[in-house]
Amino acid sequence: MSANPKSILNIAIVGLSVANMVALRQHVRHIIPESQDINWANMAEPELDLLIIDTDFVQARSIQKILSYRPVPVLKIARNSGCEGKLIDDTLHLPISRIDELSAWVQDKLLQAEPVATAAAIDTAPRVTAVTPDRHLFERLHSKTLGMVKLIDARGVVGIADTNQELFWTVDDRRNHVTIDHTLGLTHSTRRDLQDVHTMPMDLRQWLWQTVWHSPFYASLVSPADHVRLLSWPQPAADQDRRDVLRMSAYLQQQSSSIHQVAEHTKMPLSRVQHFASALIAAGLAETVPEEQIVIAQQPNPVKESAGWRGLLSKLRNQFGL
Repeated sequence: MSANPKSILNIAIVGLSVANMVALRQHVRHIIPESQDINWANMAEPELDLLIIDTDFVQARSIQKILSYRPVPVLKIARNSGCEGKLIDDTLHLPISRIDELSAWVQDKLLQAEPVATAAAIDTAPRVTAVTPDRHLFERLHSKTLGMVKLIDARGVVGIADTNQELFWTVDDRRNHVTIDHTLGLTHSTRRDLQDVHTMPMDLRQWLWQTVWHSPFYASLVSPADHVRLLSWPQPAADQDRRDVLRMSAYLQQQSSSIHQVAEHTKMPLSRVQHFASALIAAGLAETVPEEQIVIAQQPNPVKESAGWRGLLSKLRNQFGL
């Protein structure tokens, strides 16, 4: 180990089931000296020290892009490979029967590889890492080639998505829990897993919109300056948000607009409009408009605008039974 080891190691785990993630955390914690703390970080951590990732995810565009400018040791995790319990060519094959090979790998790739810290760089105070929302995770869910995947977070399995059919099944104990946070991740699944799910399938895009709309962590997937184009209407539940959601959707239906413009014309808080647009983007119900495609619309006549709003809202009331 280097003479001045880091006091905190930033380690990210991507694409594993909750059970495997918990088991690996325990093994790694046992291997790392007690004098060093572990920050179980997000992939976006700027000072990442180690990435542990499922082999099915390691070639993902976002992963390769991050590794291209932030090279770190990568421990790949394989399942059902026929080499159970072995660590071959930086790939650990589950399940783990002994940790001696893993311990040797961590010692060689992580602990021995730590750079020697200068006196000015040593910081004994705990560092708080800001975790940013991962928009690419939602983009992957709209790829029909992804197939069947499980959505997991720190509380367990959220549900199963069929990206080809754009359907989603919530697991039984999460059917009424519609919030997610930064621990959300994906892992592969099969139709066999649906045997343990007893809920009816729902539209994947509408589930994503409803879930992100009720999840504060993802309220800033877009910035207030971004222009957004509505592709399809969300279907809000019959609650107190319904009128606001339809009003914001109605304005975006007329033309692509920035978050600032929607807030100004609907008289709603900027943060609420930003969260609404972020939910639309995550669900694939809207898209951001490149700057070169933004058309500056002429200011509409106030009288005609008012009449247009009344007519549009009247149609909405009839359509949605308001």
